[in-house]
Amino acid sequence: MCTLHLILNAKGGIGKTLVSSLILDWLQSNGKFVQGIDIDSANTVDGSLKKYTDIPVKRLDVLDGFGNVDQSKIDPIILELTDNEDITIVVDAGASTSYSAVCNYLLESSIIDVLKENGTDVYMHTVILAGDLLEGTMETFAWLADHFSGSAKFVAWLNERDGKIERNGKTFADFRAVQERQQGLFGTIVLEQRNPSTFGRDLKMARDHGLSLTGAMAAPSFAIVNKQRLKTIRNGVFEQLDRLFAAPAPVVTRAKAKKESAA
Repeated sequence: MCTLHLILNAKGGIGKTLVSSLILDWLQSNGKFVQGIDIDSANTVDGSLKKYTDIPVKRLDVLDGFGNVDQSKIDPIILELTDNEDITIVVDAGASTSYSAVCNYLLESSIIDVLKENGTDVYMHTVILAGDLLEGTMETFAWLADHFSGSAKFVAWLNERDGKIERNGKTFADFRAVQERQQGLFGTIVLEQRNPSTFGRDLKMARDHGLSLTGAMAAPSFAIVNKQRLKTIRNGVFEQLDRLFAAPAPVVTRAKAKKESAA
């Protein structure tokens, strides 16, 4: 079965590209045939999903000169999902202009309904950040859920980079906006708050090297303590994804097991 993961939020700098890379890394580690698509028009290459060298990513400029989606550029992505029996595509849709244009394209062409009718599972991921961006990211969550929850499955990523996702003594699950849209929420993933001087630095180092967490853990240029911290982040996220999507354990052949034991 084909699957589409859309990472959407109107706000920039909240961790959408990190979430995209984690989903691709998790899928690839589970032996899935994956393709990442970076259509974030606001991101430089250094800050984009395309920077990752160990996961398959294409960068597409899908906007025309008027800030709208050029259908001739994005339609092939949809056709690939309908024509391929076993592919998972992860789209980092970016913020600002890209976000608005992609949402308009999905709505006016009823793209998600078309994909569902053709047997494609569609998941929408949105990031919630604490602090000054809490209200803005929650507004995006509510808007997306109101417009797409009938066709897409929603996953909220609670990014604790700037603190716990709380408001007036209530946690995310108890927010009124969440309670009112509970039926459309497939699940939540927590990006746990960690020491920025150690875990944060190692995460940045992996990104600067263009490596997923799995790739950085295998890279000889990373020290054992760096790898251990990255492994902690990776395992924490992957275990949540496993539970949420009920992913089977990767198949390990005898040849692969022998190779790994010899490494």
